[in-house]
Amino acid sequence: MPKYRHKPIIVDAEQFFPEKKPWPKGVEMRRHFLRSFHFWDENWRAHRSVVEGGWLLTFGDGSRRSMTNTQFCRKYDPIDEADDASDLPG
Repeated sequence: MPKYRHKPIIVDAEQFFPEKKPWPKGVEMRRHFLRSFHFWDENWRAHRSVVEGGWLLTFGDGSRRSMTNTQFCRKYDPIDEADDASDLPG
């Protein structure tokens, strides 16, 4: 059976900490007593949760999602912003 590798993508990402203001675009506290934080996902037209220390990712098509810090560190490596992404496949 053939095997496939996920194409590399570049995302914009901001780490979220409630005490660090300003919060990333669209983040709001929904339930003050539970310290529940959400952001608006325009593509899904729904609120999505984000945890303290988690990351908010914005993809090239404008879609957004959140990941825990552990998920993010397993999946993404930092890149130098001066790097040209045009040499990436796909």
